[in-house]
Amino acid sequence: MKEFALISVQDKKNLKIICNIFKKYKIGIISTGGTYNKIKRLGFSVIKIDKITNFEEILDGRVKTLHPKIHGGLLFDRKNKNHIKIINKKNIPQINYVVINLYEFEKSVKLNKDHNECINNIDVGGHSLIRSAAKNYKYVTVVSRVGDYRKLSNELRKNNGKTSIKFRLESAKKAFEEIYKYDLEISNWFNNKSKKIKNKKVLKYGENPHQKARLYLSNKKINNVFPFFNKLYGKDIGYNNINDVFSAVLCLNDLKKPSVVFVKHANPCCVASDKTISKAFTKSLECDIKSAFGGVAALNKKIDEKTAKKINRIFLDVVVAKDYSEKALNILRKKEIIILKLNDLKKLKNYKEIRSIPGGYLEQDYDKEIIKRNRLNCVTKKIANKNCIRDMIFAFTVAKHVKSNSIVLAKNEQVVGIGAGQMSRVESVKISLSKMLKNFDKKQSFVLASDGFLPFPDNINLLKNTNCIGIIQPGGSKNDNILIKKADSYKIPMYFTGIRHFKH
Repeated sequence: MKEFALISVQDKKNLKIICNIFKKYKIGIISTGGTYNKIKRLGFSVIKIDKITNFEEILDGRVKTLHPKIHGGLLFDRKNKNHIKIINKKNIPQINYVVINLYEFEKSVKLNKDHNECINNIDVGGHSLIRSAAKNYKYVTVVSRVGDYRKLSNELRKNNGKTSIKFRLESAKKAFEEIYKYDLEISNWFNNKSKKIKNKKVLKYGENPHQKARLYLSNKKINNVFPFFNKLYGKDIGYNNINDVFSAVLCLNDLKKPSVVFVKHANPCCVASDKTISKAFTKSLECDIKSAFGGVAALNKKIDEKTAKKINRIFLDVVVAKDYSEKALNILRKKEIIILKLNDLKKLKNYKEIRSIPGGYLEQDYDKEIIKRNRLNCVTKKIANKNCIRDMIFAFTVAKHVKSNSIVLAKNEQVVGIGAGQMSRVESVKISLSKMLKNFDKKQSFVLASDGFLPFPDNINLLKNTNCIGIIQPGGSKNDNILIKKADSYKIPMYFTGIRHFKH
């Protein structure tokens, strides 16, 4: 029995690759509409689908492949004598290869096409062909991605015009994944959902006991907590835990040296970097030990026995780290604490931030900008030294993760004061200074970082009788010149970054 390949694609790139290999092994090609015309123009022999079905395409192409002669040719059991008898009697072609990609529904949505245009881009026939072919993978090879054309070509050459069961199974897995994602996009569009949802877990409660909350995940099992972490020990993780963990890890992800971040109520309250993770932990906790109590600690290195003992001296809800020694785990398990292990965090910077609002949602790209030395612009007469610039970059990096209006004071890559979430920036400066005076020597030198521009000189006036040795801020205020003169009068170097980091 002659075998055939059915080709019907929206994306007509690289068709020559697939047609050449089918021609080489005398596999007949059946095709539809625009794909048929393209294959003809490329100079290959091709049979139009209505010659097989004896039924022309109708409804502007909406119905062309939904026919027993097509799906029968895909779904029959090649070892079932009764099936073969029916196939021969009805003159149904044996379709062993299906090359399909679907109408670009997601693209239509992203381009803000109108409702009817989006509906028209919901594929039915192609979707059904993929499903039939993948279901019968024991005999049929399905390719749903242009990038896999060459893989199919190589597979046919390797097996003298056939495909292995392993190849067909892998191709079927990809195909089912493709249509799953496709259907989910459509479902979410119809339901105005903002995220791809595969798993749901009801949490104990939300930010407060009277609020219901759920955890939705896309591609991982609920038991893994979320794609970026594995839970090694502890009670069920709650809404606030999850929120705080991500706040901590996103901040941690911007720091390259061994670093420790403590978070309370979604705000970093203690942050420090050093040569070892144990030293970084000690430095970080010195920032504000009272605020760290009952919070989340995140560490970007492996926790050893020494660091684990330090962790156990304070009360924490969650500790999350890159890894743990066995001795460290045994120490930490002695306390009622949730222990999470960090997975690969590279994909974190590609995620979208989504916030629901009544009647819809807001979405934005994650703020992945990190300031480097070459981006800084000194606007004062006095220039900061190397260590001061290092601390300014450190403080500005932390300020990015603190709720606006945020002010961060730092010295030797250690936070010494934070003012967060105030409606007035001058209040944030006052809070950060009071934190520093409470937890550190009054003569402590420090740098000040602001996530947004300093709008008025009253912010700098508060630094008059302090030992501030550097200011870093975005710049861009109408009062920049006044602030520069004020910084010059106090002989404080001030640097503009040209970029702000509001966090609401």
